[in-house]
Amino acid sequence: MTDETHFHHVKNIQVGRGRILYDETGGIKGGQWHPPGWVLPGGARTGDFVEAYKAAEEIDRLSGGQALPIGVAG
Repeated sequence: MTDETHFHHVKNIQVGRGRILYDETGGIKGGQWHPPGWVLPGGARTGDFVEAYKAAEEIDRLSGGQALPIGVAG
């Protein structure tokens, strides 16, 4: 999986401005194994969809909510 395809994975979660990416490969980073799963803020991984979705909601809330459309250049 390339950097480009990480942004278009079918399991990525988008809630307004909050986005949680899914890493299907996992791997070793900093000498620590990271299993496949959704990448939470700070780099932790989870296989729990609800936890990942709540993180996306919180990112959206902290960034001011869905006031601006996503992906629209002004």
